[in-house]
Amino acid sequence: NSKLPSSELTVPRLKEEGFTLLGAGTVTTAWTLTVICYHILANPSILRRLRDELRDLHSSSDSSSSALSWQALEHLPYLSAVVAEGLRLSYGVSHRLQRVSPDTALRLGDATIPPGTPVSMTQMLIHLDPAIFPSPDTFEPERWLMSTPTSPPSTTTTTTASVLGDIPFMKRFLVPFSRGSRMCVGMNLAYAEIYLTLGALFGPRGGVEMKLYETGRRDVDVVHDFFNPAPAAGSRGVRVRIR
Repeated sequence: NSKLPSSELTVPRLKEEGFTLLGAGTVTTAWTLTVICYHILANPSILRRLRDELRDLHSSSDSSSSALSWQALEHLPYLSAVVAEGLRLSYGVSHRLQRVSPDTALRLGDATIPPGTPVSMTQMLIHLDPAIFPSPDTFEPERWLMSTPTSPPSTTTTTTASVLGDIPFMKRFLVPFSRGSRMCVGMNLAYAEIYLTLGALFGPRGGVEMKLYETGRRDVDVVHDFFNPAPAAGSRGVRVRIR
């Protein structure tokens, strides 16, 4: 853009733009799809239920195209639950995203955080909190389909019992795209890519039969933080055989 000042037309600036486009625009979504596909293929009951839902949608579609629209896919309850659970266990990014209150002191319990102090928390700690998400290490799309909590959420304490099935409560803490004015600008694009890819892979029109090949949970469990999540050293990623 010729209207940019010369200080912005530098090689370091181009490198930063390229890093942002690649890191935020491809790696994060690819990792999320990797995690989701692993858990779908590792759990036959999830695979069966998802395929049944996609088959029903294809059967009721008037289109002769093999692809369904994002608008149609995002209204599927079970697919949406699979996507939410995949986002929960892929975290978006694993690095801490800093926020600063420039002028006002913040209170956290008995502590006072002075103005200008960077404050941050990784999404992993939130998404794996058993008080918010019971059995947090388990890929369980059904948690997003429960319509009522087992008991009213407490105003003073948060327990597993108080939030089980409380979908609005869980959604408050599902933050793979962060929150607020600095949340991910590409969120809707990422959702579109995830829904369309899963619909193509596991739907009856154009979908293929896949079976995990020399792949285990260690290949999607996060061990390293390179801003983006990464599995253990030596992992060869999620691999499948096409049948």
